[in-house]
Amino acid sequence: MRVLNVGSIKCFLLKDGIFQYPKAILDSEQARAILGDLPEEIPIPYTAILLDNGTHRILVDTGAGPLGPHTGRLPSQIREAGYTPDQIDTVLITHAHADHIGGLLNEDGRFAYPNAQLLMARAEWEFWLSLSLSGKLGTGQLMGIPPLEDLMHQWMKRYLFPLADRVELLDGEREISRGVNAFAAPGHTPGHMGVALASGGEQALYVADAFLLPEQVKCPEWKLIFDTDRPTLVNTRRQILDRASADRCRVIAFHFPSDGFVSQQGNNFTWEPASDRKSESI
Repeated sequence: MRVLNVGSIKCFLLKDGIFQYPKAILDSEQARAILGDLPEEIPIPYTAILLDNGTHRILVDTGAGPLGPHTGRLPSQIREAGYTPDQIDTVLITHAHADHIGGLLNEDGRFAYPNAQLLMARAEWEFWLSLSLSGKLGTGQLMGIPPLEDLMHQWMKRYLFPLADRVELLDGEREISRGVNAFAAPGHTPGHMGVALASGGEQALYVADAFLLPEQVKCPEWKLIFDTDRPTLVNTRRQILDRASADRCRVIAFHFPSDGFVSQQGNNFTWEPASDRKSESI
């Protein structure tokens, strides 16, 4: 487990596991040009974060739960970091895809973080609850793969909707705690959010699924089947890249194999995996 120090904020990178995706999520001329020939299944990692600023403990995303044979490790990662679920003060869900909400409930159906405030964007909640969307799920109209849409819907009904009375909905940016700000990053989904950390003159950005692959830093226009609004997403990505490169922010993405930094050269951006002394392993 990597532990990053952003000023006085400890940021634990929690490995929930790896899921094998069909190559259809990437299989396009652009994907082949960038990645070459693709295997039938592509392993993609899941990494949530736990933040401790000395006052509050904030979990951002909860992992996939029992989505696959190699997921659902987040609870043990929290214990390895030295915490228990009842010590978590806030749970922020960046968006309602299955791999981010599957850890919300215990096996007995209870909220896994009993003392935590549960937050997500109002735009996200209203999108997934809309009647127009429910008619599309499972038909291939949303992502092009009906079984994947069915799985998304099942996970929301199982893990998110039972917590309707507990969810506090956010409109726009919100300071969650000292040095921790949630911000709108739409496009992947309508209410997708990121988290900005700032402490002691240092900054970091948790961008969740605004980028799925490091190669999208160089090619921010590259859309995958999960992305609902490409023009908005490309604009969001460019804003993140501009901010990350200008302010030298450390960047953490849910599906990247490591944290890192973004550099700009003219109109182009490059990804630099991190390996510096401001992190440690436990």
